Amino acid sequence: MATESLSQSVQFTFKNEDKYGKNGKNRVFANIKRNAEAEAMLSVGEALSALQGDELGSTILIDKKAVRK
Repeated sequence: MATESLSQSVQFTFKNEDKYGKNGKNRVFANIKRNAEAEAMLSVGEALSALQGDELGSTILIDKKAVRK
């Protein structure tokens, strides 16, 4: 079996119980460059959370791949 990479995206979870409740708010940004560095993605998440007045809860890289015979 082989895999073929289709796309990458990143999901940030923002924590602020007053605004989003206990679970926070998830935001997904599509079409992340294949060679994007983890540190750069974290920097973006931290910048977005600071602009919103929230805490960055988690950063998850989502890599979608097709599985072929």
